[in-house]
Amino acid sequence: QLTAEIEATRRDWSQRYSLVTHDLNRRALLTRFRKTACTLLPTAARYFIAAHDVKNYGEHQAVLDLLARFSDEVTAILNDTPRHFLRSYMEANELSYLPTPTYEHNLTATLAGLNGPRPGEEQVNEERSNAEAIAAATAAEAQAAAAVLERATAAAAQAQAVAVSATARQAAFASGTAIVAAVAAAAPVANNVLALPSRASHIVRTPVPSQYSTYGR
Repeated sequence: QLTAEIEATRRDWSQRYSLVTHDLNRRALLTRFRKTACTLLPTAARYFIAAHDVKNYGEHQAVLDLLARFSDEVTAILNDTPRHFLRSYMEANELSYLPTPTYEHNLTATLAGLNGPRPGEEQVNEERSNAEAIAAATAAEAQAAAAVLERATAAAAQAQAVAVSATARQAAFASGTAIVAAVAAAAPVANNVLALPSRASHIVRTPVPSQYSTYGR
């Protein structure tokens, strides 16, 4: 029973401490290996550049070109992705900015995320943002002014229509007034005509002879 308890304690300590310690040691070794590999690459590039007397070509540029052309081979050393490799490379070499490869590559988004804005680029971006904000505000003000102008134009058209309608009503009223005046002026004449004796009352009826009275019966 004591032996069984000792074995159980060993297993518990192994799971709680030994395996955790082993994992920490493994990670520490991997970190040291990654840092060593990332520092050896630019050192080898410096020797290569010096041996071939290459001008205006830095060691970090050479490493980025190597990664752009042989991405799988370079990252296979650490069994890592290009993004994680470049982050480790920047930390190991104490870099704040990575150059852009001179070869065709697909690292644009990765480099942009790791590099961030260049020195002085933040001010340029801020000025650009301010200019865009001013342009947007100006466009909004112009749109608001156009809307006000449109409403003013509609109000002016409505006022003109009201004025035309008022003028038409005034003309109709003047015409009706003229008609009433004409009727009023013609009323005395009509009264005089009605007061004249009728011509029919002065007609003398001639008697018809008896011999013609039966003609046509």
